[in-house]
Amino acid sequence: MQKFLLIFLCFVIAWINYQGKFGRGGKNDDLQIVLQINKQTKLNHDLSERNNQMVMKIAGLKGSSDSIEQRSREELNMIKSGETLVMLPGNDLAVEKKAVGKK
Repeated sequence: MQKFLLIFLCFVIAWINYQGKFGRGGKNDDLQIVLQINKQTKLNHDLSERNNQMVMKIAGLKGSSDSIEQRSREELNMIKSGETLVMLPGNDLAVEKKAVGKK
């Protein structure tokens, strides 16, 4: 009877150790949670930087009509009256604007 009880207690202790390392809420889960927290912290930091850049862009657009004009010229290829837009083939970003009749 004592031998059976000793074997049973050893089994229970082994089971508790196994659950502590590999079971739910064990060290393995703790490591996974720490990795997820680190990943989420990095993502939050990157998004925070992007938000700060957007806030700065918005602040720049709010106050100045020159910045709105510059942005519309660069991104939308808008031109003023009396100007000609010349787009060179093979380079979508290279835009040359020439004033017609102006020196």
